[in-house]
Amino acid sequence: MTKYEPLEIYLRNRLGRESEITMSFDRIESIIKSKLPNSAFRHQAWWAHEVNPQPVQKVAWYKAGWKVESYNISRRIVKFVPLK
Repeated sequence: MTKYEPLEIYLRNRLGRESEITMSFDRIESIIKSKLPNSAFRHQAWWAHEVNPQPVQKVAWYKAGWKVESYNISRRIVKFVPLK
C-alpha cells in the first residue's frame, strides 16, 4: 500500500456523487495518516495536473478518477474535479 492509497480510496468513493471536492492540506494529512512532504507546501508542481502521472500522489487521485483543478499553497487547500 502506498502512502496515498487512503486518499485514492477516499476520492474513489466520492466519484459520481460529488462534482468537486475542496480539501485542506490538513484533511488530506488526516486521510493518509501522515504529513505531506515539504514540497507540497512549497512547489505548485507537486499539485499540478498531469496526463499519465508518475509521482505517487498524482497517481492516487488519477487512478481514483479525479484531477486537481486548482490549489492554493498559501491557504493550504486543493480542489479536485472528476477526470473527463
